[in-house]
Amino acid sequence: MSMQNKITIIGNIATDIAVRKVPVRGEERSVANFGVMVNEGNRASFFPVVAWGKQAENAGKYLSKGRGVSLDGYIDSKQREMLDPATKEPRKVYTFSIVATDILYDSKKKQTSSVNEAAQAAPDGAEMGVE
Repeated sequence: MSMQNKITIIGNIATDIAVRKVPVRGEERSVANFGVMVNEGNRASFFPVVAWGKQAENAGKYLSKGRGVSLDGYIDSKQREMLDPATKEPRKVYTFSIVATDILYDSKKKQTSSVNEAAQAAPDGAEMGVE
């Protein structure tokens, strides 16, 4: 059985987009960090997102807080040790983010509520592919 790590979320940009250059294997690459909020009835979920390369540059150029977005990607998890402030003992902390592989933005500021609506919004928006 083949396993896949794939996620699709549709929501609104929840944070300012931070784009910066970082060294990767001897060359500089653009990376963008931002959050996406997904409303699910009476609750909302926040997802930290990372985009790389041309996609990161386009996210910084075309996306802004409040704008509707649909993105595909995969979940990247990291484990690190931190000192517990209460006990001063080291403990493992797990974090996750979504690495965006495909971003479709909505030209309207409302939340896109389905994949079909996101596809219909494509003429008004633009698709930002991976390098």
